[in-house]
Amino acid sequence: MLVQIVAASALIGWGLALILEAGVSRGAAWLACAVIAALPANGYLVIAVSKDIPYTLSLLALTLLFLRTTLTRGYSLQRPGAWLWLGVTAALVVLYRHNGGPALLALPGLALAYCRSWRRVAAALVLALVLVAGIRGPLYRALGIHGPAIWLALPFIHQVAAHVRAGTVPPEQIEYLGRIRRLDDGWGYRWATIDPTLFSPGARFDWQVIIENPRRFLDAWWAMTRRNPGVTLRHLRRSSSLVWRVRQKGPGFRPYYLKVGDGVVTTIAANDLGLERRSKLPSVMELLLVGLARSQDASWLLLRPALPLYLGLAGLAALALRRREWPVLLTALPVVLHSLALMSTTLGQELRFQYPAYLTGWLLAALLLAKPRGLAAEAAVLSSSVHEAQEPDRFDGVSPW
Repeated sequence: MLVQIVAASALIGWGLALILEAGVSRGAAWLACAVIAALPANGYLVIAVSKDIPYTLSLLALTLLFLRTTLTRGYSLQRPGAWLWLGVTAALVVLYRHNGGPALLALPGLALAYCRSWRRVAAALVLALVLVAGIRGPLYRALGIHGPAIWLALPFIHQVAAHVRAGTVPPEQIEYLGRIRRLDDGWGYRWATIDPTLFSPGARFDWQVIIENPRRFLDAWWAMTRRNPGVTLRHLRRSSSLVWRVRQKGPGFRPYYLKVGDGVVTTIAANDLGLERRSKLPSVMELLLVGLARSQDASWLLLRPALPLYLGLAGLAALALRRREWPVLLTALPVVLHSLALMSTTLGQELRFQYPAYLTGWLLAALLLAKPRGLAAEAAVLSSSVHEAQEPDRFDGVSPW
């Protein structure tokens, strides 16, 4: 937990420093810092013991590496060790979450934008692939980490539940799906979360039926989707609203589950270790709990990830227009690719799944406050970059342009 807090603080501090280099005033940077510190989601998520937080911080670090590259017009890629940091960070994104793989597709974008550095970007990509393959392969086997990749089937299970609820299951699949879970309650389908399908009391979900023959389950999903694509598409439109809808209409989105009055906050996972909470300032804790409970009424502003995602993209677009450099937009690639992948695999309307876009978006939104640099300042920065790039001990006298 302490490591997460320190890492988040360091990355946000680095991000604010980069934003200052982009032309944001110190006052605006301090304002952005205060907003990020005051957001309730940052307070309760950064202390959660979950893989979602290291994943978020890794994706934030990768985004900042992209921002640093674009602000220096690719010169930072020529620095010794730059490819190493880029490759290790990309590997961490993939290793912390199964849906982090699309982030690797962002690296070729840098190679295309800064052709002189394509070998270094390629080295970073190869390093990331080697690390991921080595850790998930030989290292996992050496440590005895194994098991069926049932998580791959979860998005399809959620979509099949939508068909069961809609009554579009073909007759030849009824007996098979009934062996997995009873059908009389529509597989407990709720578009906002897969939990009732998997964990409803009195309705056991038999994973073994799927594990024994995953291909048959996927064939059943494809048969239903092919015959009634509207059911699948309607489910995807509703479940993906976590990513793109600013205001959620009706029930579904719960930023966290909060119980006020006894000093207990249940967030991502239950307390299975017998740990006890003993606040040194119980009155202050009670006040904070009440504030968190009331903040849910303004969840579209404070807790939903769509608004900061749009603001962050707008900040990058504004910076690209001011600098007249389209590669600045590449900074958004890691988060955009993550969000696109999440849209088709969302299993619950929980902020933790889209926390990377939330945290990164609020940070990049500060770019909207950047002021255009004068020609003299821009010339000084360019001259400094060229001088650095031409140092023979670093780049052998070859300009990255």
